[in-house]
Amino acid sequence: MNKKQFGNAMKVLTNSGLANTGEFNKDKLYIWYLFFAKFEYEDFIKVILLHISNNKFFPTINELLLTLNKESNLPNKFTIWEEFKSKPIKELHPLIVRAFKLAGINRSYLKDITTDTAQRILRPKVEKIYEELVKAKKDIKQLEQISNVIKQIDVKKLKELPEGVDSKEE
Repeated sequence: MNKKQFGNAMKVLTNSGLANTGEFNKDKLYIWYLFFAKFEYEDFIKVILLHISNNKFFPTINELLLTLNKESNLPNKFTIWEEFKSKPIKELHPLIVRAFKLAGINRSYLKDITTDTAQRILRPKVEKIYEELVKAKKDIKQLEQISNVIKQIDVKKLKELPEGVDSKEE
């Protein structure tokens, strides 16, 4: 989502009449933008409208992030470390498992290293790999949509048109 789209979504949220809106200065808006810029505008506005219709208080960044991630069925990159350590492998999202495999980390390895080392060095690496996998998944989804549109075009009809004839129907 670009800055203009984000601004429009935030206007909807701040003018919604929810209690405890607070003031949004330039710094606060910038911080919010850093968290939500990676999401599609349609998804962000959908979550805002969902929050407005189900709550009477202004949301926190975390509340909206959780809802956005539930809507997209993708875990938040900030929670994957804890999920990997605590949940059975079968319950983890496949992209989490793949991110840890690509980083060369398994559960027994996590037990052998100190928490400080893991937090400082390995966690950002895993989060970055996971983020790239999520982007790739979105790109694949877009490519599949484009591919489906291309498949719907009747190639035979296009070949049958005489040269210089526009394919638009009148």
